[in-house]
Amino acid sequence: ENLLRNINTLVDVETKRKKLFNDCYDILSSFLNFYYLHTIDPLEEKILLDYTKEFDKKLKADMSLLNILPPLTLVHTSAHVRQTIDFIFQLIYYGYAYVSNSSVPMSKKTVCKRS
Repeated sequence: ENLLRNINTLVDVETKRKKLFNDCYDILSSFLNFYYLHTIDPLEEKILLDYTKEFDKKLKADMSLLNILPPLTLVHTSAHVRQTIDFIFQLIYYGYAYVSNSSVPMSKKTVCKRS
């Protein structure tokens, strides 16, 4: 009887996992379609890089004013979109975040409870 209950629980978890994946896929599909289908010409790329470099300079200046040591490496999330999406899926899967109105806010109660 316990074995049957455990099997049913596993099937239920797998069903919920698949539903979560499908729901998240629907939410992210428009972003992914735009990201993978949109092309950036060299001029746009230069403008974006210059814009990013300006923010990097401001961040470093602010950190210096606050007497915060600069990081050894400054990573831009735009270079790690796939890893960011995978991380968001993990946050949702483990209950640290949830899907709401096409956003993924963190669940404060869960984060505080687990830390």
